[in-house]
Amino acid sequence: MLYLNQLDHRGVPYRHNIKNGGVPPERQNVATSGCGLCSVCMIVDQLTVHSLSVPDCAALAEASGANWRVGCDMTILGPAAARRFDLEYGGTWDPGVLRAHLAAGGRAVANVTGDRPGHIGLFSHVRHYIVLLSVDGDEVTILDPGYTPEKYEEEGRRGLVRIDPPFIYCDLARLEEDCRNFRPEFAPYPPFHLFKRKA
Repeated sequence: MLYLNQLDHRGVPYRHNIKNGGVPPERQNVATSGCGLCSVCMIVDQLTVHSLSVPDCAALAEASGANWRVGCDMTILGPAAARRFDLEYGGTWDPGVLRAHLAAGGRAVANVTGDRPGHIGLFSHVRHYIVLLSVDGDEVTILDPGYTPEKYEEEGRRGLVRIDPPFIYCDLARLEEDCRNFRPEFAPYPPFHLFKRKA
């Protein structure tokens, strides 16, 4: 199974936030802003017989306009990747729909929203994409493209996930809490991006 960590791709350029003039040169790379790219590459590996390299995914994001905001817009990159690799794409706010999707063999990319008053982001202090592989009871199996050994030892995170690298296991309700879009500018975007093979 392919696992990609964005921190291993500091030398891969990725221009983003184009709509607002771009980002500083030191942030124009996959290591700082490529969690969505790595997530899509892992999804393609999971669901197809094809592969998508990180540089090719960055090019797809740029060609589709998914790089106009900071990082990437999964509502643009997800459908673009689905068209290229003959997958079905959808989005949901409903953890019940997510559970059924994963149980049926689909995969998902979750958009966690980071810290907010009274909540320490479990998977990131800022917006971040992670891959959801499966669900067993109430436990979700996750690949985090921003994983480091010390990340889940921080105060407020310690003991909240189970780790067997590269896999991370988390309660579905806790994941849902971490994906809640409390900021108005994110309201139209679903926290769960669903991918599956076409019937």
